[in-house]
Amino acid sequence: MDGSQMGTECGKDSKLGQVVLEFDSLALVAKLQSGNSGRALVDHIHDDIKSLALKFVSLFCCHVKRVGNTVTHYLARIIPDMNDEQIFCENFSNCIYILADLDLQY
Repeated sequence: MDGSQMGTECGKDSKLGQVVLEFDSLALVAKLQSGNSGRALVDHIHDDIKSLALKFVSLFCCHVKRVGNTVTHYLARIIPDMNDEQIFCENFSNCIYILADLDLQY
């Protein structure tokens, strides 16, 4: 399960009504916003996200420049095993707040 799929599942399980997914891949945003289904190996993940989107009042996908997405990349690097799933909701370290402030500048 990739991060966007896991985040969408988490939002559904948390009974969130409005969800925003941010990606640093413009191609992925375009793919998710399109009504097209594909046959590539990753398209089943995109289709799952599109199906889950129907469970929300709104689900918005947007593009964020990679340089403005440092919090996500930092959190992905600190997880020791890619098979672990971790959800960060509160009690962030100060470095997360600093990175978030920097991200807001982009």
